[in-house]
Amino acid sequence: MSKLSASFNTAFNLAFNICAKPFHMAWRIFVFLFFSANIHAMPAQDIRCQLKIDTHIKLGSPAILHFTLHNTSEKALRVLKWHTPFEGWMNNFLILSYNGQALPYQGAMVKRGVPNLDDYLVLAAHEKQTAEIELKLAYELKRAGRYHLQYSSKLFDVMDEKHLIKPTWETMKAQELDCSALDFELISVKP
Repeated sequence: MSKLSASFNTAFNLAFNICAKPFHMAWRIFVFLFFSANIHAMPAQDIRCQLKIDTHIKLGSPAILHFTLHNTSEKALRVLKWHTPFEGWMNNFLILSYNGQALPYQGAMVKRGVPNLDDYLVLAAHEKQTAEIELKLAYELKRAGRYHLQYSSKLFDVMDEKHLIKPTWETMKAQELDCSALDFELISVKP
């Protein structure tokens, strides 16, 4: 149990026991709700995401997705690269659809053990890093028309660079990542 969790539990138990008498039931309810709300509060995200691709791409040309992570915090962070373009096509992390139908992912699906520190991307305070990935290596893009793309995964672990620990399944802290979806069009080339 972390020091923060222990302090929280101590404060909760003290406040709850002070209100132990029956006529203090309203206070007990208040204390319980106050501390429960704080348990479930999500910390502000320190990592922002941006997807970018050309809006019009000639059929048969490369379809390069630019995936940018931006550390908005005041501290350096390590981000696990799994399920992001920073590790290439090792898993499906996108939903790519054509005419409202999801296209099947045709890339690799890697299973692995606990990550090593080498599996992490280091982002300095306020730093942005971009990975580029070719969509045609994992999806069949052979029809002209409009495509819709969105990131569908999460960051499996984000840790403070100053407090590095050897990752374990128990210490990993996943973070949801909100990347705005985007559309692009494949245009047929007339001979």
